[in-house]
Formats: sequence, C-alpha cells, structure tokens
Amino acid sequence: MISAERARSLHASTWRAESARQKIRRYFEALGLPGHAGSDEIYDRLEAKFGKELAEFEDAVSDREAGRERPDVYEIKNTSLEFSLLTGAAFRGLLHQAVMRWISEQQWSPLRVLDIRCDNGILTCFYALLWPNAQITGIDICSTGIDRARELATLLGLPNVRFE
Repeated sequence: MISAERARSLHASTWRAESARQKIRRYFEALGLPGHAGSDEIYDRLEAKFGKELAEFEDAVSDREAGRERPDVYEIKNTSLEFSLLTGAAFRGLLHQAVMRWISEQQWSPLRVLDIRCDNGILTCFYALLWPNAQITGIDICSTGIDRARELATLLGLPNVRFE
C-alpha cells in the first residue's frame, strides 16, 4: 500500500517545488492510489479486495441519502486505512484533488493549520508535507477516522501533525 521510499520522497524540498499536479500525483502514488480520482480502476480495486465492505458502505450511504439515519457510515468507511483511502478516492477524490491543487498554488507559509472534519487525514497529511514547519491539527468526531488519520501520518513519517 504505502511505499516507504515514496513517502520519504515527499519530505524533500524538491517535492514542494513541483507543480501542483505533480505534487498531487506523487502523493497519490505514495499512498498507493491511482492518479485519477473517481476512476474505474479505484472502484474495481474496491470491489476485488473489499466486496463485502464496499456493499455495506454503499448500503449505508444509500440509507442516509434516503433520509434513514445511518450514523455508522464513517465507521464503516474507516475500518482499515486502505479501504478508507480507496473509498475516499472513489467518492471524494476529485474534491480532494481540487483542494490540494488550490492549496498548492497559494504562496502561504502558515505556522498553524486546523483541518476540521479531517476524516482519514488525507488532506491533513498533505498539508503537513506541504508545510513541514507548521503545526497541523486535524479534528473529527469519528474515532475510527482519527485512528486512520494517525495511522496515515505515522506511515508518512509526519512529526508536525496531530489528530483529535
């Protein structure tokens, strides 16, 4: 899943100097995700490796969209880091890439960043890589999302990020 070598390459100043699109592509590669968010490749991987979990997640999403309360949607989504990252890429990947691209194009050097509703930390960890001298905090009400975010930050070797 997450390549230690690729994760280390994201800490280099050369990564931060790359174009926004290149940064995002390399970040997704390091996470073991296909470069095209929302692609059939992601959904195919989900079905092949996580068929039961995917069906349960889709049922929970459908119930919520139909107005039936399903507070466990994010608990289901965050059962494992790989499932969480793949479902995020399949269902919100285009949004994540748009945010990453916009943030990367700004000339900011923040000291602190607060990511509210950080879920599995995919954006929060991106910010921590982008601004290694800043203290990055992600918060979420879903405890399994926070667990996955902490797992991701550990795998990426990020000392400047914490999750609450």
